[in-house]
Order: sequence, then C-alpha cells, then structure tokens
Amino acid sequence: MLLSYPGLTGPAELALSDAVGLRAAGHTVLFGCDTRRDLRAIERAVDDMGRQDFGEGVANAVDPLAHQDFARAIDAAGFSRMSELTLCKSRPGPLEMARDVFHLRRRMAWADVVHTRFSHELTLALTAARLMRRPPRIVHSLEKLPGSGRARGLVIGAADGLILPSRHALERLLAWSGTRRGLRRDRLHVLAGRVEAEATFTPGDGMALRAELGIPREALVFGIVSRIKVERRHELLLRAFAQIADRLPHARLCVVGRGEHRPAIEALTQKLGLGERVAFAGYRTGTELVAAYRALDVKVWLVQGNDGTSRAVLEALACGTPVIAGSGGAQAEVVRDGLEGRVVSLDEGWRLGDPSSREEIDRLAQALLDLGDDERRSEMRARARTRALDFSPRARAEGLIRIYEGLLERAG
Repeated sequence: MLLSYPGLTGPAELALSDAVGLRAAGHTVLFGCDTRRDLRAIERAVDDMGRQDFGEGVANAVDPLAHQDFARAIDAAGFSRMSELTLCKSRPGPLEMARDVFHLRRRMAWADVVHTRFSHELTLALTAARLMRRPPRIVHSLEKLPGSGRARGLVIGAADGLILPSRHALERLLAWSGTRRGLRRDRLHVLAGRVEAEATFTPGDGMALRAELGIPREALVFGIVSRIKVERRHELLLRAFAQIADRLPHARLCVVGRGEHRPAIEALTQKLGLGERVAFAGYRTGTELVAAYRALDVKVWLVQGNDGTSRAVLEALACGTPVIAGSGGAQAEVVRDGLEGRVVSLDEGWRLGDPSSREEIDRLAQALLDLGDDERRSEMRARARTRALDFSPRARAEGLIRIYEGLLERAG
C-alpha cells in the first residue's frame, strides 16, 4: 500500500481500512507513505493570502487540526512501514525519486500486488517494476479523472488495474479515455466504499449536540458534514434553505466542519437573513462525529469527497439519517432516490467560482421540502440503516481481494 501524503486524509483512511480487511482475511500488508514532510511544517507553510501551500497549487486554510499523522496511524494499527521511502509528491528531486525507486524495487521483490492512490507513487512503482524480471501486479485507485495533460493519462493507462469508486466514475473515465487514450475495459473495476455500521456508526440520541448549539429538540434539522470549501457547494445549500425557510419555520441548518470557506459562508448566512436559523458546529471527530449524525434529521451531501466513495453518506445512513445527495459520484448510487433520501440533479459542468443556477437551487429546495414531511422521513430512516449494512468493511475487503486475485490469475 503506497500513498504519497503524510496526513490521514480520505484516501489514507480508506487505504488503512482496506489493509485491516486484508489482514483479517489472512494477507500481509506493508505500507509506504510520505516521510519527508512534517505535518506541523505543512500547517505553518502559508502563502500571501494566509492559506496552506501543499506544493502542488492546492491551498487550504491555516488549520492546526486539519491533518493527522498517517505514519503514526499505520504504526498504531500494527502494520509494517517502509521508513526508508521518502515518497513525497511535493517538488521531489531526481535523486530523491531515484532512491525511492531503488528501495521500492527491493521491497516489491516479495510482493504480489502494489496498490497506489496518487499518480506520484504510481509512477515510482511502474518505474521500479520495469527494472524487475518478475514484477508484482500494480493496481491504482482512481478517485478523480486525470487532468488534460497526456503524461498522467499514460501513467494511469500503464497500471495493471484501475479501481473506481462508482459506476458514474467508470463511465466518465471511459468517456475521457475515448477522446485521449484508450483504456482496456478488463482492467477497470468498480469497488464501493464501506462503513463500520455495527460498532461505530449506529442510531442513537443526538439531543446533547442540539442543546450545545441551542437548537430546539422539536426542530427539523438539516445538516451538512464536510470540509467547508468552495467545491463542496455550501453556498448552494444556503440559498436553497433560504428559499424554503418561511415554509418550514421550525427547520434549522447545521454546518459541521471547518475550512477556508467558512468566513464566506458565515457572511452569506447573515446576508440571507439566516443568522438565527443556521448553526456552525465546527470540526467533529470520533464519538462527536457520530453524535453529529444522530442530531440531524436529514444530511445533505452534494459533491463527493477526496476518497470518492462518499464515506460521509454511508456514515449518516448507518446512523439512520436520510440523505439528500447530489447526482454526481458514488453518493447518487448509494442513496436510492425516494428510498433512503433524495437524489438532486446538479450541473456536472459547474466550476469553482460559478454561481449556483436558479434551477439547481429550486431542485435542492424541493428536496428539502420533500424531506420536511415527517411521515416520509420516518419511512426513509429505517431503510437508511438497512442500506448502510450492505457496505460493510468485510464486503469491501472481499471485493478488493477478488480484484487482486483476478490480476494475479491473468498474470499467470
């Protein structure tokens, strides 16, 4: 398992969960992660606008708690880790990459499968494999489509297998490859996400959080649990909520999370006259995150997150919370429209900085009204919990093992 980032972000958490499932099935997992960058240094590195600079044009707000230590999490879970690897995708030098290839070639000699998440470690693994007489199979999890550059498409096309988080992602990749570089269909696999619905994310009483935030017990609470950044489209949700606020006077909106876009969202909340109707709950993790899902009557999730599996949707469903999901990505396949929630058609051509269209606002507002009905929402609540049980960690591990075994069989 290779991942060229030092923080316990969505892809890293998914990789760690996959490793736990593989180990439970009797397999051995060895990890490699970014050992050059220090998380504290990343948090301190800001640009002129006061945002974090992650070395690839990716900027997030200064947030000391934004990232946990992936290496520490690997060690705590009892897995071995290749500390000799730098595996850093932030401006790597030729000598640094050459050393990583050298060490990977030695480590890969005993491996059956190498699983990568970012194009940087995929490039290194493919380079090391070319120097080996009997290389392992290389599989890559592709959460987002490659950019317009041809180089990354060539790298991804060289992997023995690609794992996509949804049928929607598979269709988009096939459309992309049809105009650039063909990908063999037998190398593409869809693997859904997972949620720990038995011991962690379960239904329960969320009234304590409501009391903390000053939300009445009898209020109808819509909520979004997500990092607050432009692409997660909090602005669209606020405008849709403002549109139906008078028709659902007992409704509240709870924003759970942190991020660089929070000041703008708070300002828009005041501009729309929603100051008394919107509560900002801040960052929640562990048992506090579970309590947040339980405090909601309806969760809204418009755009998929970093790992592509829309994990937060599954977590909410496991807590018995219906979901209003955007139409693109895995969330629209997890949530079945009219059963566990509503699926709202959103413009896939939307770009950062674009205003929300009147049609999108109207469609989302109607979904909020639909789930404002107590009887309809009650029917969805039981189905939500049942639906989540289909996405167990064991089911995902079994699917991942089938993909690995298929690769090995084709390789003889």
